[in-house]
Amino acid sequence: MDSVNEKTFENPPVCLLVDNGSTVSDSILSARRIAVMLSERLGLEVRSVGLMHSDRVSAQELGGVAAETLIPYLQKRMLSGTFNFLLIPLFLGPSRAFTEWLPRELEELFVKFPNVIVRVGECLACDPESEETLAQAVLDLIRASSQDIELTSPFVAFVDHGTPEPKVNEVRERVGGLLRDLLDSTVSGFSTCSMERRSDPEFAFNEPLLANLLLDNSIVPSGSVVAALFFLLPGRHAGLGGDLQNIIEEAQGLRQDLTIHKTATLGEHPLVLDLLEGNFRKLLKDN
Repeated sequence: MDSVNEKTFENPPVCLLVDNGSTVSDSILSARRIAVMLSERLGLEVRSVGLMHSDRVSAQELGGVAAETLIPYLQKRMLSGTFNFLLIPLFLGPSRAFTEWLPRELEELFVKFPNVIVRVGECLACDPESEETLAQAVLDLIRASSQDIELTSPFVAFVDHGTPEPKVNEVRERVGGLLRDLLDSTVSGFSTCSMERRSDPEFAFNEPLLANLLLDNSIVPSGSVVAALFFLLPGRHAGLGGDLQNIIEEAQGLRQDLTIHKTATLGEHPLVLDLLEGNFRKLLKDN
């Protein structure tokens, strides 16, 4: 794709890659690397900010550069005279953080700064083509994991965080269906699952939970298991020593007949970068 140059714009927009935010430095640093790679692809600076939480991490853990959260960052830039912003979600599906929380926060800003323009792009899984791309990216990471540890015909547990929003769960299920088809006969079995869920009955669509799935020998046979992560960043859930690793280690201790591995997170995969680049270009085209 052609590069977009800041000189193209009389008043270039501030381009922001926005994730949920994290108190884990590895997650913030990964998001920053993604923003740098997007900047190189676009020829236009892209900055990484979190919706929440990230400003609680010390600058010392982040190479001396403190993290910022979105609303305070926007306020600071608006007060300095910047009023044109492009926001691209580093989110797999339509999380309530972007569909409910962010619009409310922006409405309050618009009262104070009526001349501001904030345009928000699409989440990563925004159409059938993007869902196919995500399935291919997960497949690549499963294959990389299987090659690294010489796995043959593993059981694949395709796991996301779990969500109160059915539309986010539907994204996982659609991508999971595509992934199942791509894996075909190369695996001993396949299941989508969640890391956790709210206990109320209306959130049962998140079932099965990974912890329970791994212990169910009627579904997961003896042998190798790959926990294929539908996570973008290595935060407190998907990172080293995180919740998923703890779930896997506990299951491994209870089922000596399993060898369980997990894939890397998706955010820095080239195919995900392709999707993010495309989402930025859609907004830049109309700027």
